[in-house]
Amino acid sequence: MRTKVIFSLWIAHIVLLLLASTNLSIISWAWGDNSLSWNYFQYSYRDGWGYHYASDYSLLQVLLYMGAYGSGLLVLSLLKYRHAYLSGLAAIVCLFGLASFALELTHWLWDHHLSWIASFPGFLAVLWICIGVQLAIARRGAKHSELSNPGV
Repeated sequence: MRTKVIFSLWIAHIVLLLLASTNLSIISWAWGDNSLSWNYFQYSYRDGWGYHYASDYSLLQVLLYMGAYGSGLLVLSLLKYRHAYLSGLAAIVCLFGLASFALELTHWLWDHHLSWIASFPGFLAVLWICIGVQLAIARRGAKHSELSNPGV
């Protein structure tokens, strides 16, 4: 049961991150209507007075990013993983993404000029691949040790 929950959350994380980081263009691309664009790395900081801040992100896109990074943090907290440096790094990326889009969400609540975006879906994809490979190796090693030591 635990594995199904983790897998479902992980799939939700991937789908939400794909929708948000492609600015929903993946949907129209799948139907053949548009070209695909992917924002695989974004770091920006803006602060100042005397101008009206207009977000580059729609409310839906901000909520998708928050859902993606939040579900990623949840998956990483539930995952039993021996190589903590990879999952720790992935958790930091998810935490930065969640915090930056939570700040971006505040623009719909009140007017202010601070914007900080830290979104790294491309780097997160590489980390997930590395974590998946390490988990597969660990799982194969556990099955191998069970077969070589029956009854232990």
